Amino acid sequence: MLKKIFISLFLAMEIFAQSATLVGTVTDKNGEAVSYATVQVKELNLTAITNGSGKFIIKRIPYGKYRLIISHVAFAVKEVKATIDQKRAEIKITLTRTPVKLGEAVVVGTRTPETEKNFALPVESIGERDLQISLPNSIADALDTKAGVAVARDGAWGTMINVRGLSKQNLVYIVDGARIETSTNIAGGLSLFDLNDVEKAEVIKGGLSTLYGSGATGGVVNIVTKQAHYSENNYFSGQFSSGYETVNKGYSNGLNLFAGGARWKTKISLGSAKASDTKIPDGYLENSGFKNYSYAGNFGYLLSNKLEIRTEFQKYKAEDVGIPGGAAFPPTARATYPEASRQLFNAELLYRKPFATINLLTIRYYNQWIRRVVEIIPAPGKSVKPSSDHRTNGVTLQSEAILGSNFVIAGIDAWQRTYNGIRETRNDAANAKIYDKPVPNSKFASLGFFVNDDIPLAPEFKMTLGGRYDFIRIENDETINPIYKVVNGEIIHEPNPAASFPAQEENNESWSGNLNLIYKAAPKLDFTFSFAKTFRSPSLEERYQYINLGGIIYLGNPALKPEKSISFDFGTRYFGDKFSVKADVFLNNFNDLVIDEAVNPESLYVKNNVGKARYYGFDLSFQIKLCKSLFGGTLSYVNARDTENDVPLPQIPPLNGTLTINAPITDLLNFTLCGTFYADQNDTAPDEKRTPGYAVYALRLQSRSVNLKSTKLRIYAGVENIFDRKYRNHLSTYRGISVAEPGRNFYLKISFNW
Repeated sequence: MLKKIFISLFLAMEIFAQSATLVGTVTDKNGEAVSYATVQVKELNLTAITNGSGKFIIKRIPYGKYRLIISHVAFAVKEVKATIDQKRAEIKITLTRTPVKLGEAVVVGTRTPETEKNFALPVESIGERDLQISLPNSIADALDTKAGVAVARDGAWGTMINVRGLSKQNLVYIVDGARIETSTNIAGGLSLFDLNDVEKAEVIKGGLSTLYGSGATGGVVNIVTKQAHYSENNYFSGQFSSGYETVNKGYSNGLNLFAGGARWKTKISLGSAKASDTKIPDGYLENSGFKNYSYAGNFGYLLSNKLEIRTEFQKYKAEDVGIPGGAAFPPTARATYPEASRQLFNAELLYRKPFATINLLTIRYYNQWIRRVVEIIPAPGKSVKPSSDHRTNGVTLQSEAILGSNFVIAGIDAWQRTYNGIRETRNDAANAKIYDKPVPNSKFASLGFFVNDDIPLAPEFKMTLGGRYDFIRIENDETINPIYKVVNGEIIHEPNPAASFPAQEENNESWSGNLNLIYKAAPKLDFTFSFAKTFRSPSLEERYQYINLGGIIYLGNPALKPEKSISFDFGTRYFGDKFSVKADVFLNNFNDLVIDEAVNPESLYVKNNVGKARYYGFDLSFQIKLCKSLFGGTLSYVNARDTENDVPLPQIPPLNGTLTINAPITDLLNFTLCGTFYADQNDTAPDEKRTPGYAVYALRLQSRSVNLKSTKLRIYAGVENIFDRKYRNHLSTYRGISVAEPGRNFYLKISFNW
C-alpha cells in the first residue's frame, strides 16, 4: 500500500512538472511595439522584459492558470489571465497610454506582487523615474511629497520617515525581503542606500503585523533594488548617471551593469557620493557634509524547470558624516559618523508548482550587518565615541497556493537581531577615559507563523483575512556601567546602579490579525475598508539604553509592556483615464504606546508606556489630465493624543500638502512645477516648540530620451526652494544650532542607458 502511495505521488509530481514556453507581444492601441515593458507572472514570481520589438518570452512555466501583470511607465498597468496547458503558448497584449498613474503601481511589499487597485490598504510608491528627476539624498527625501508621508532629519544625510505620525520603531523597514534592524535614536537607517541602485520604494500605510510581525503598527517601508532578467538570447545592458547640486557642492555617480541569458542573470552596481556643508538662506549648516561609496551584485540561475536560486550582496559605507541634529547631543557639540555602513547577504530558493494547488514555495536566508560609529566632541580635549554592531539573521519559508477561488499565502518568519556595542568617553584635562555600554550586549529573536487569504465573495467584492502568531524572546547580558575608568593610568571600578542592567530574559507572545474589504461600485470606482490588530515588542534600545553624550540623557526601561494597536482605514478610489483620486480616513488606537517621557525636558528622558493613545486623520491625492498637462496634488492631516492625560503626542507633522503641474515645453523637454506647504503646528507636546507654517517651490526639467547610436541620453535639471525660503521642519531635530532647511539649490543630472 505504501509503495502505491509513493508511486502515485511520483507520477503526480511528474505530471505537474510539465512546463511550457510563453511567448508574447506587447503593443499600444496603434499596434506599435512597447519596449522595456515588465511582464510579471504573479503566482510564480517570474519576470520578463519586452525587447525593441515589444516581444517577450518566459520559459519553463509549469502548466496552470496564472495572472500576468504588465507595466510600463508610460502606460496603464494591465492584468491578463492566462491558461498554460500546452508546450508553447502565445499571447498578445495591448496597453493603453495614460499619464494618470494612481492605482497603477505594482506593490511587492505585500509578500507577493499585487496591483495597488487590488490591495485595500493605502500605498505610496516611487519608482526609478521619480528618483531620476531630482537628486534626493535618501529614500526619505524622495518620499517626502507623498500623501501621509513626511521626512524627519538629523541633518542633510541622516533622515527617517514619518507615516501618519508614526516613525522609527513603529514602522518595519525591508530591503529585498530583509529586515533593517538598527538603533533609531539618531536618523540614518534609510540613508544607507545608493539611490542609483533602487528600483522602487513603497510605503504601505496601516497595520501590517499579520505579514511582518512586531513593529508594523504604523506600516511598512519596502525598498527594492534593481535586478537583471532572463532572456531567450544572451544580452548585456547598463546604466550610468551622474549629478551635481549647488546647495552642498555635492555630486553622485552610479553605474549598473546587467547581463543574462535563458538560464542565468546577473547585476553589478557601483556608486559614490560626496557633499560639503549645506547652504541655508542665512549661511551654512555647519558639519553637514558626507561622503559614501557602495557596491552590490546579484545572481540568479534556473536549476531546472521548477527550481531557481537567487543570491545577492550589498555593501554601503559612509564616512565623515556630519550630524548637525540629534537632540541627544549638547548644543555646542560637534558630532559625526566616522563610519556608518550596511552589508547584506541574501539567498533565496524558489520552487515553482511543486503540487497542483501550490504555485510557489520560497525559502530565504539573509544576514544584514549595520555598523555605526559616532564621535561627539563637546569641547576641546573631550570626546565621546560610541560604536555598535547590529546583526540581523533571518529565515522565511513562504507558500503561495490556490485553494478553490482563494489565493492563500502562508509561512514561517524567523529573525534575530544581535547587538554589541561600547562607548569611550575621554577627558584629556583629567587624563581620564570611561568605558561603558550604551546598551547591554543583547538579542531580540522573533518566530512568527502567518497566513493571508484572498477570498472573492463576488465579481465586485473581495475580502482578505489574515492571522499571525509570534513568539519573541529578548535576552541581555549583565552590564555594570561604567565597565571601568582609566584615570592617570589607573583602572578604577565605580559602578553606577542607575545605568546598569542585570542579565535577564523576557518572552512575549502575541496574536495579530487583519480584515480587508474592496467593493468595486463601478468599473473605475471602489471603496475599501481595513481593520488590523497589531503589536510591537519594545526594541533593545527602548528596554536597556543609556545614552549620555554630554547633553540630554536618554534611559531605557526594562519594564516596558508591548504596544498593542487597533486600527481602521476607510478609503475611496476612482481610477479614470483623465482623472484619478484616492482618499482615506484612518483611526489608530494604541494601548501602552512607548514614548520618551520628559522627566526633565532639559536633561533627562526615560522610555515609558503611555496608557492610551489615539492617532486619526486623512490622506488625499489626485491627478487630472488637462490638455497636454498633468495636474496633481496631495493633502494630509494627522492628530495624535495621549488620551488618558489629554495632551498632544510629540513628532506629529502639521497639515500639509503639495500641488504639481507637469507639461511639455517642446517635443524633447518637459517641466514640473511643484509647491509644498506645511501649516502652523501649534498643537504640540509639552516639551515641543511651535513651528510656523511655510511653503516652498521647486522647478524640474526632464528631457526625453535622445538616441546616440546604441546609447540613450537623458538630461535632468532644476532648482529647489526657488525663493530661498528660510523654514523649519517640525519633525527635524537641530539642537538649537540652526532651524533652517536647505536653501536654494540648482542641480544637473545626466543618465546614459544602453
